[in-house]
Amino acid sequence: MSQADLGAAAGVDARQIRRYEAGQSQPALSVAVAIADALGISLEELASNSRAAAKEVPRAAPVSVVDVVKADPGLDDSGRELLTAVYRWLVRQRRGSDAKS
Repeated sequence: MSQADLGAAAGVDARQIRRYEAGQSQPALSVAVAIADALGISLEELASNSRAAAKEVPRAAPVSVVDVVKADPGLDDSGRELLTAVYRWLVRQRRGSDAKS
C-alpha cells in the first residue's frame, strides 16, 4: 500500500504518513487506530512494528500512554476516562500474571 493510499484510508495526509514512518512524528491514538484498521492489523501489531523501526531512528524519551490518551483531541472526556481505565486495568492484569510466573 502506498503512503498516499494509507493516508487516504486513514484520513491523514500522505506527508504525515511519511513523518510517522520516518519517526519524526507519532500519531494520536485515534489516528493510530485508523492506520491499523487501514492496514488490516491490530493496534498492538502496529505498535510492535513501530518499536522495531524505533531501534533504527533515535527518539525522544517515551511518552506515557495515559498522557497520549489525555492529549488526544479526537476523544471527549468520557472516551479519555474509558481508555485510561482500560489501560490501567490491562497493566494491573499484566503485573498480576508476571507475579505468578
